[in-house]
Amino acid sequence: MSVDEIIHKVLRYKPFFDTSGGGVTLSGGEPTLPMEFTSLLLRRFKEEGIHTLLEAAGLFDFERFVSMILPYTDTIFFDIKIIDPSEHERYCGVGNESILRNFVLLHEKAKTGDFELLPPHL
Repeated sequence: MSVDEIIHKVLRYKPFFDTSGGGVTLSGGEPTLPMEFTSLLLRRFKEEGIHTLLEAAGLFDFERFVSMILPYTDTIFFDIKIIDPSEHERYCGVGNESILRNFVLLHEKAKTGDFELLPPHL
């Protein structure tokens, strides 16, 4: 679907969002992989006044994320799969060093109050 098609479908629910305080959640697969598309989609939601939540595993280029995704995201649910680096690599197929670093960096940015960062449930 195109960004316009998604926005058109979601806008039907805007009165419910406005009444309930709800909004749109982008989640897996991994919504940060198609970063350009996700950025455009989140930007359009924000233009329509729709609350946005992004559920991500944290394996992304931090600077691109900050410039393309973060400005249009109200809440981030950071889904850390496994804390132990060797176990993470064993079960997920990739190390988690950049994931944990991204979480710490986002945690620092969240202190500004511009967005809410929900940590994983450990």
